[in-house]
Amino acid sequence: NIENINAHLNGVEPINVYDILGQHTDELIYPRTDHHWGAIAAYYAAQEFASVANVPFRDISRFEKITKPGYVGTLYGYSGDIVLKDNPEDFVNYAPEEDYTTTYYDSDLTNQRDGRLLTDLG
Repeated sequence: NIENINAHLNGVEPINVYDILGQHTDELIYPRTDHHWGAIAAYYAAQEFASVANVPFRDISRFEKITKPGYVGTLYGYSGDIVLKDNPEDFVNYAPEEDYTTTYYDSDLTNQRDGRLLTDLG
C-alpha cells in the first residue's frame, strides 16, 4: 500500500522510515507493552524527514532523557492480560531544552486550551 501511495504522490517526496528504523533494531524503538512506536523511533523518523527536507535538526544529545518506570501500555489496556500488567517497563521520552507550550483541542476541534508540550512524567 505504501508503494502504491508513493507512486501517486505529485510534488511530494516520501520519507522511508522503515530503513532508518531498521538500523536501530538493537534499541527499544517500540515499547514491549504498547503498539505505538517509542519517542526514540519518532526522533529517528523526524531526523530522516529533516535530512530529506534539508532542514536543520537537533542532535538527541540536546534533549533531556526522561524515564518513568512502571509503564504498561495499550496492549494491556486492550487485552487486560495480567502478565503485561505484572511486567511493566520504563517509558522513555525526550524533552527539548526549551519549555514549549501548545494549543490543545478536543477531537471535534472544541475546548481550546493551552498547555505544556510535554506532560510531567515524574
